[in-house]
Amino acid sequence: ASDRERALYLDATPVDWPVDERREWLNRLGRAGQLVAAIDPVRAFQGVRLASLRPGDDLIVAGEPAAFVYVPLEEGLVIHPLGGYAAFAARAWVPLGVTGVLRGAMRNATVTAEAPVGVVIIPKGIYLREWLRVYSPATLLQTIQPAPTSEGRWAQEKNDGDI
Repeated sequence: ASDRERALYLDATPVDWPVDERREWLNRLGRAGQLVAAIDPVRAFQGVRLASLRPGDDLIVAGEPAAFVYVPLEEGLVIHPLGGYAAFAARAWVPLGVTGVLRGAMRNATVTAEAPVGVVIIPKGIYLREWLRVYSPATLLQTIQPAPTSEGRWAQEKNDGDI
């Protein structure tokens, strides 16, 4: 971890939520598209911390080593990818920094707060051991494929902002 990311983690508050609150939090993460059914709400939160960012704070800096995965709890982060790609807003409840952690690579984007944002910080080892769940091809297809209607046409589902 970079000194900056390590300091953010050490200054953050340890997550000591009751198990029911952890399950509720995992369910919300699940509604954002993450596989959470097999995540143990006790083991998965060991070493996990909660930080508050202010406008202008960098959460992730391109070129730094990847040692944490972050889950923003609200909107307000902007991702500035390397390679000349346009900046875009991060979505609440969608983990950030996963690719670098999985690959053991340097960060490929800078993520900056444009508003006050709470983030959950998950250390790499805990993420890989307790949080990482991968869709099987069949489960992924079932998740993204709309259900057929009784007339054999694809059902149109209302988009309420969840994935």
